[in-house]
Amino acid sequence: MKVGVPREVAEGERRVGLVPETVGRLVKDGFEVIAESGAGRDYNLDAAYEEAGASIGGGPEEVYGEADIVVKVQSPTEDEIGLLREGQVLICFLNGPQEPGLVEKLAEAGVTVFSNEAVPRTSAAQAMDALSSMGSIAGYKCALIAADTIGKYVPMLSTAAGTTKAANVMVFGVAVAGLQAMAIMNRLGAEVFAYDIRPETKEQAQSLGATFIDSEDEKEDEREEDGYEEYEPTGWRKMMTSLGFYSYAEPPRDRYIVEGEEEEEDGSEVEDEG
Repeated sequence: MKVGVPREVAEGERRVGLVPETVGRLVKDGFEVIAESGAGRDYNLDAAYEEAGASIGGGPEEVYGEADIVVKVQSPTEDEIGLLREGQVLICFLNGPQEPGLVEKLAEAGVTVFSNEAVPRTSAAQAMDALSSMGSIAGYKCALIAADTIGKYVPMLSTAAGTTKAANVMVFGVAVAGLQAMAIMNRLGAEVFAYDIRPETKEQAQSLGATFIDSEDEKEDEREEDGYEEYEPTGWRKMMTSLGFYSYAEPPRDRYIVEGEEEEEDGSEVEDEG
C-alpha cells in the first residue's frame, strides 16, 4: 500500500502531512511512501524524505495518481479533488460542518475521508489528536503575537516614569488553544479573565491563574418588553480589556461584538485563534 504526501497549496500553509521521521516508521511497517518534491518546504528537504525511504514525485498528479492513501494538512481544493479517484483514502483537516459542499463532492468522487479534527479526545486516541496539538501551538503563538502587538507592557511595572498597570486579557473559549493562551499571558504578568458556556471549564481556567466569568452572572433579567430574557455577556464588556482572544472553533462573531469606543481600552487588540 502506497501513501502519498502532496505539497500544500493553501496560501501561507507551511505544514506537511508527514515528516521524514514518520515516513521512516511507515516504511519500516511495510508501506511505500511517495512525497511530492518540495512538500517539506525549507525545513524537511527532499533528501530527508529519500533518506527515510520515500520516493520523490515530480508533481501532484504523480503523487495522487500512485497513492492509495493521501495524507495532507488542509482540505483539498477543487483541483486536488479532481486528482482523487474512487476508492482512494484521504486524511486531512476536512472541517466538514463548515464545508458541506466539499463533503458532497468527495462523496460523489467515491473518496473515503478521515478528518483529523474529528478524532475523539480520549486517552486511546491521544497519539492521533492532531487538533489538540495544533490548538496548543495556536494559543502559544497567538499570545506572543498579541503581547508584541499591543504596544504596552503586559505586566505591571514600576519605572522612574511611573507605574504601568497590568494588561487585562479576556479569553473566550476554555479549550486547548484558550488554556495555552491563558498560561502564557499569566506568565507574562497579565491579569487574565476567561469565559466559556461550559461551567465545568471554570476549574481549568482558575488552575492557570485566570478569573472565570460565570455565565450565570452574565444574564440580564427580562430586558425585553415581551418578557423574554435575552442573553448577553455584558460583564466582560464593562471591563477595560487590553487583549481579547477568541478560541472557539467557529468564532461567534454575530453574538460577541464589542460595541462603542467607551467599552474598549485605547490600543486594545483582538486575537482570533479560530
